[in-house]
Amino acid sequence: MTLKELQIGKSAVVDTVGGTGALRQHFLDMGLVPGAQVTLIKLAPMGDPMELRIHGYELTLRLDDAAQIGIIPTEKVPAAPALVDDKMVDHPGLGEGGKYHIKKGEHPLPDGTTLTFALAGNQNCGKTTLFNCISGIDRPDSGRVVLGGQDITGQPGHISYMLQKDLLLPYKKIIDNVSLPLLLSGKSKKEARTEAGSHFAQFGLEGTQQQYPAELSGGMRQRAALLRTYLAGDRVALLDEPFSALDTITKSAMHRWYLSVMEEIKLSTIFITHDIDEAVLLSDRILILSGRPGKITHQITVAEPKPRRRDFNLTPEFLDYKKQVIDALGVVL
Repeated sequence: MTLKELQIGKSAVVDTVGGTGALRQHFLDMGLVPGAQVTLIKLAPMGDPMELRIHGYELTLRLDDAAQIGIIPTEKVPAAPALVDDKMVDHPGLGEGGKYHIKKGEHPLPDGTTLTFALAGNQNCGKTTLFNCISGIDRPDSGRVVLGGQDITGQPGHISYMLQKDLLLPYKKIIDNVSLPLLLSGKSKKEARTEAGSHFAQFGLEGTQQQYPAELSGGMRQRAALLRTYLAGDRVALLDEPFSALDTITKSAMHRWYLSVMEEIKLSTIFITHDIDEAVLLSDRILILSGRPGKITHQITVAEPKPRRRDFNLTPEFLDYKKQVIDALGVVL
């Protein structure tokens, strides 16, 4: 059943999101993610578009687009499956130091420690698919996603996700673009603006609150997108090639800014990159993902303390890390 077939006054849960590329991402940005409850309020006088309520706000959607959203009527939503026995098994990949930590007998990182992971690998090895599973957009065929001891598998909203493009809404001012996730969480417009506005100086955005995205440079739009991502999640954010669209000079400045602000806001991140220099410069750990079936084959720890030296990318140590990444990628290419 698709959203197009939903009757007025009836509710359903989003099951699948169709479309490809920018269209599918547009659906996800509007809040049409698997697991979201949607109610059809009314249809336009000519029957198209439809007005829906989702995440506490009203959304207008064309019928052709609604036909690409698979739904399950609320009375037919199956109960959540019982969790299987949570016994310890060998970890299939690599954890800290190359092995899985058992908290009772090991020495994991102290609470509050933040890490930046770079995820690298050849094309079509599953990096974006992995991000979709971690963020809850897609549900994995097996395995679980656990955050702070809570099973969040297939549950969007716990881990924020920033794509390559900033995806700022062109008709909204920067303050309203940034505060959007707070509105979706149930805060009033005034509360959302106040909370979001308190971070503008920290993110180097002071003075842009009343401007529109088209009035900002590429670097400033990325800052706004990163702030929106920070406000949308809970301690962890996924970044899909966040700086790939920037020119070399702007990217270099953004790298220095990123290193500084991540230390301040204590946000752990996993970012996809095809830029080996960027991976070494920004991350604490570099994970190499192999081809199909995707598997983490190497973990490289970047021991350089943060904040990184301004000339770190000119040092022999940097070149050694870069060589390790190249060698690791060579194994899976």
